[in-house]
Amino acid sequence: MFLKGYQKENLKKDIPAGILVAFVAIPISIGYAMMIGLPPEYGLYGTMLPILVFGLFASTPRFVFGVDAAPSVMTVGFLATMGIHEESEILAIVPALAFVVAVWLFIFRAVHLPKVIRFVSEPVMGGFITGLCTEIILIQFPKLFGGSPGHGTLLALVGHIEEEAAKGVHVMSLAMGLGTVLILLISRKFFPRIPMAVVLMFLSVFASMVLPLEAWGVKLLPDVPSGLPSLSIPDLSYLMDHPEEIFLNGGMIALIIMAETLLASGAYGRRFDDHLEPDRDVLACAAGNLASSLVGAFPVNGSVSQTGIINQFGVKSQMMSLAASVTLFFILLFGTGFIAYIPVPVLTGIVIAALISNMELGLACKLQNVDRAEFYIFSAVFATVLVAGTIYGVLIGMMLSFVTIIIRASDPPRGMLGYIPSQDDFFPVTFASGAREIRGIVLYRFSGALFFGNAALLEDEILEAWEQRTDTIEAIIIDASGVTSIDITATEYLLNLYEKCKKHGLRFYLTEHTSALNMQLREFGAEELFREGAVLPSIERALKASNIEEPYPLLPEKEKEGKKLHRTQSYLTDFEWAYGADAEEKLNEFVVMLADRLLTMDEFDDRLIIDAERLFFGHLPSDEDEEHFLEFLEIQLAYLAQRPETSREAVARAEARILRLHAKLDSRLAIEHPEKFRGLVAWRLALKKRFCLKHPEAAERYREESTLYYELLAEQDASLPEEIREMCREMEEELKLVETGGETR
Repeated sequence: MFLKGYQKENLKKDIPAGILVAFVAIPISIGYAMMIGLPPEYGLYGTMLPILVFGLFASTPRFVFGVDAAPSVMTVGFLATMGIHEESEILAIVPALAFVVAVWLFIFRAVHLPKVIRFVSEPVMGGFITGLCTEIILIQFPKLFGGSPGHGTLLALVGHIEEEAAKGVHVMSLAMGLGTVLILLISRKFFPRIPMAVVLMFLSVFASMVLPLEAWGVKLLPDVPSGLPSLSIPDLSYLMDHPEEIFLNGGMIALIIMAETLLASGAYGRRFDDHLEPDRDVLACAAGNLASSLVGAFPVNGSVSQTGIINQFGVKSQMMSLAASVTLFFILLFGTGFIAYIPVPVLTGIVIAALISNMELGLACKLQNVDRAEFYIFSAVFATVLVAGTIYGVLIGMMLSFVTIIIRASDPPRGMLGYIPSQDDFFPVTFASGAREIRGIVLYRFSGALFFGNAALLEDEILEAWEQRTDTIEAIIIDASGVTSIDITATEYLLNLYEKCKKHGLRFYLTEHTSALNMQLREFGAEELFREGAVLPSIERALKASNIEEPYPLLPEKEKEGKKLHRTQSYLTDFEWAYGADAEEKLNEFVVMLADRLLTMDEFDDRLIIDAERLFFGHLPSDEDEEHFLEFLEIQLAYLAQRPETSREAVARAEARILRLHAKLDSRLAIEHPEKFRGLVAWRLALKKRFCLKHPEAAERYREESTLYYELLAEQDASLPEEIREMCREMEEELKLVETGGETR
C-alpha cells in the first residue's frame, strides 16, 4: 500500500497531481460514458471509486487508473456486435461486463498470466489500439457537427457519417469541435504541462453561460444529478442468457486491460527505477473493475495519457489516486451543476483528441522504415479491427504475436565469421570491415535456441558455404556461443552434419557454448561428439586442432554490399557492432561535423582533436584508431576545400595542425610497431586511390596535403618519408601481380 513508509514531504506533489487528475478525468470520463450510451455521471462513477481501489493495491507508484480509451471502445464494439442501443439495456449489461472483466483478471492473476504478456508484441498492441481509436473517432465524428453517433464497422460508420452530413452540418458546432481538437493537439506538442482539456472545458462552460449557444443550435450535455453512486451487485441475468458472448468479450477486454496497463506501467517503472510487481498490479486492475461494476459503470483501465500529464509534475505515489478520488467525491456531491453547460461538440473534440493522442502512428512510421514485417502485422491488426470488429482484431493480434515468435525463432541471427588481425578476434564477414575468412575453414556462428524449426537452416547454410568456397576446406567450426538451448531434432541434425563431414574427410567442431548445452547434447544421445573430440571450448582450440596456427592464413576480404568510400579495420569494427550497416555513415557524419567546426575556428590545439576522438570512440583511442581518424579528417578537409564558400586560409590552417599531429603519430608508430605501421600504409594507399577516383576535383588538394605531410614527417625522422615511399612502390608491384593473375598473400 502507498501509505506504508510514506514520506509527508511528497504530499506537496501528490495532492496537486491528484486534483489535476480529477479535473482532467471529468471531460474524458463523461465523454466515454456518453460514447458507450450511459448517462454522463456514470463516467465520473467509473473513475471515483476504481481509482481509489487501484491505488490501494497497485505496486506502481505513479500510474493513473480509471476510464480510458481501450476498454471503453471495446465495450462499444461489444454492444454494437450484440445490437444493444437502448440506454436501459446498456445500464443493465455494462456493469455485468465489468464484473466479468474483473473475474477474468482475478483468473489471470491466479494463473500468473502476466508473465505471458511479454509475448504480445508492440506492433500487435499498437495496431489494435490504433484500430480501436480510429473506429471510435468514426463513431463520434457526427457529434462534431450536430449529428448522432454511429455504430458498426468501417463501412457502416462511413455510411452513417455521409447520411448525417446529408441532413445538414451545424457550422458553429463543427467549428467548436474541430477547434477543440486542433488546440489540444497543438498544445500537447508545444505546451505539454498545461492541462488544456480542463481549460477548454471551463472556457466552454463560461461561453455557454454568457452566450445562447443552445438557442443557436449547439447541443449541451444533460443535467448531471448531484450525489454519490449507490453500490449494488450487477444484474447477471443477461450473462445467463448469453454466456459465450459476454465471457468471450469480457476475456478479450481483460486481456487488453492487463496488457496495456502492464506494458505502460512497466515503461514508467523503468524510467523512474520503480520496483513493480505485475501480479499485484493485475490484482489491482481486477479490484478496480469490480468496484466499477458495483457502481454501475463500465470496464476501466490504466490511462497512458493522464499518466503522462501528471508525471510532468513529479508525482511520487498512489496518494495521487486518493486525492483524485476525494476531489471527485466532492464534485459529485456539490459541483455537478456546471456539467450541463458543457457543449457536446467541445466534449466530443476532447475525446477525439485523446483518441488521436493514443493512436500509435509514430510506431507505424518507425516500423515502416525499420521492419516491414512488423509493419504488416500492425496494419493487419489495425485493418481487422476496423473491418471485422474488436473480437477478431484481438484474435488476429494474438495469433500474429505467436506467429512472429515462431518466425523469429526460426530465422535467428547467424552468418559466417572472419578474422581481423588488428583486433585479434572473429567478426561477421557480412559487415565487419577487414573481417577475412580463414583459408580452409568454414567458421559459422548461430545465435538463439537451436530447435526443430531452424536446425535444417543451420545445416543447409553450412553445406552451401562449403560448396561455394573455392579454396580446399579442411574443417567446419560452429561458434555456438549464442545458442541458448537445443532439442532432440536439432541434435540429430548436428550428428548428421558431423557424419557428412567425416564421410568427406572434414573435421567438425562445436565451440564456445555453455556447459548446460553440453548436458543437453549428452541427454539427447550426442556422446559421439564428445568421444571423438568434436566439442571444444573455443574457436582457437578448434583451429589448432585443425592444424591452423597464428598468423592465420586469410582469404581476401569480401566486398560488402553498399560499401562506402571510407573504410577502416580497427575501431570501425566496434562501431559496426553498435550501428550495423550505418556505421560508416555515422563515422562520416561525425568527421564532417568536426571538419566544419575546425574551419570556423581561428586557432585550436591538439587537445581539441584528441577530445573529438575520445568522444567518437567512447574511450581513449589507440594509436591505430587515431591514425584512421586523422586520415578521414584530412580527406574531408581536402573535399571541403573545393567548395566556393570555404576559406582556403581556414583549410590550410586546419590542415597544418592536423598533419603535424599525424606526422608525430606516424613517426612513433614506425619505430614502436613497424609491422602494424606497414599495414596502415597499405590501407592509406588504397584509401587514397579510391578517394582520387571518386573525387577527382579534390585529388590535387589531397596530393598537396600528402606533400606537406612528408615535409612535417621529415622533421621527425629524415629517412622515414623515403621508407614510406618505398613501401608504397612495393605494394603497387604486389597489386599489379594480383591484377595480372599472380597471387600474393
